[in-house]
Amino acid sequence: MAFKAWMNPQRHALVDPNSFNKATNTQRFIFALSRLVPLIILAFIYVAVELSLLLFLTPMPRDFSPPQRRYFHIGWDRASVFRAVFSLHWAWLTYLILTAAHSALAVLFVSVLQLDEPKEWPLLYGNPLRVNSIQRFWTSFWHRLGTESQLRYGRLVSHAILGLQPRGTSEKIFLALWVFTCSGFVHALVTHKTEPEADARSDMWFLVLNFSGGLFEFALRQLQAGTTARSRGQRLLQSGLGYLWVILFFYCVVPPYQYPILHKAAVRRMPFKVNTKLSLHV
Repeated sequence: MAFKAWMNPQRHALVDPNSFNKATNTQRFIFALSRLVPLIILAFIYVAVELSLLLFLTPMPRDFSPPQRRYFHIGWDRASVFRAVFSLHWAWLTYLILTAAHSALAVLFVSVLQLDEPKEWPLLYGNPLRVNSIQRFWTSFWHRLGTESQLRYGRLVSHAILGLQPRGTSEKIFLALWVFTCSGFVHALVTHKTEPEADARSDMWFLVLNFSGGLFEFALRQLQAGTTARSRGQRLLQSGLGYLWVILFFYCVVPPYQYPILHKAAVRRMPFKVNTKLSLHV
């Protein structure tokens, strides 16, 4: 149990290994299928997506050069297409990698080694159809691998040091900022070690912008509080506008964050040696 608690950053409910209420071999087999079949489907989708990007978009280093890394770009040109695609590609790739690793470990510990129970390995991501706001992207869809641990320390700071009212508006805003800041530091350290050519500060700035986007949405909801109930058509319209808002938000904030890494990858794919400094302006 101590090992399980230590290796449980999401703070899921643990099952006593001595408990008699354990899954049967059939249930463990079904669990393995429920994780492996989607994983195979995701693998085919990944190959199709990546080949399509290479064949139809043919990314070149100049597509990710510094002039393309500004926050705002208006037009119907090649740069707009790349922004539209890669503003979501980073989320898709992260989703694929973490889901694959999580599913493989789940099958190993639940179905092969039988050390864990199926309910100890819930899905890592939520429903993408609910992503009609920045806040929902991070709270309802995105993984929460480090969130619960960060919140524990954040609440300690908010209560013991800042004296904020538990579950109050100020504490909720502080905790959101705390989680994004902690995540930003962690991502910046990883980027500094794995992608030395990229600006590690871009990770922090990207997450701070996402916090700001969520804070903007919170302010809008406060302004709408107390208004009359909306009809079903109005709710659908608002939801549709929410999806559009999320896409436009990432369309603006992702290129400065991801393009340095994508530029490096594009240079590596070139069939001949490229001078990196010159290619930044090609």
